[in-house]
Amino acid sequence: MNPLGLLEHPLVYGFSQKLNPMTVGIYRRLLSDYVVTSTKGPVLDIGCGVGVHRDLFPAHEYVGIDINPDYIAAATRAHGAGFLAMDAGSLKFPPDSFEAAFSVATCHHLDDERIRLMTLEVMRTLRPNGAFHIIDPVLPASSRAALKRLLFLNDRGRHQRTLSSLTALLARCARIRDLDLRCGILHDVCYIRLTP
Repeated sequence: MNPLGLLEHPLVYGFSQKLNPMTVGIYRRLLSDYVVTSTKGPVLDIGCGVGVHRDLFPAHEYVGIDINPDYIAAATRAHGAGFLAMDAGSLKFPPDSFEAAFSVATCHHLDDERIRLMTLEVMRTLRPNGAFHIIDPVLPASSRAALKRLLFLNDRGRHQRTLSSLTALLARCARIRDLDLRCGILHDVCYIRLTP
């Protein structure tokens, strides 16, 4: 059995998130800095997992989607309604549904075509002044960050990218409005804001 396959189980996945508070902390700070403070309307959490970011949006109309139905069941048990099993490349929402969409640590699990489909689908469902916020670890640019590179290359995601390759891919689908890179102890994490 593939030990990384254990992460498909919601309890194992949820526990694994607690083992890396440094990187998870960067994710939450970027969400707070860029998404929570700038968004008043409905939000879509793409690749929501077991719903760990739901608590950052208590006053928002929130929808979380994930392709793993077991994660969705666990998120619903923990946080209530608002979670749906759905493929981000084929969203079941009409145009103008969301003011903001965000994905955290999702892109490195998706090949280029899946990211393209996801981005186009999100752009279709955003309101005219909406934004798609992507927060994802990237391969470190520094050659001295060998441990970080090795750690990330052994992630269960199979599509690790440099910041430049991720931005080049996203720029073919939407406009990049903001970019931030946070260098953490275990991972370098980027924030990218896209608009239609």
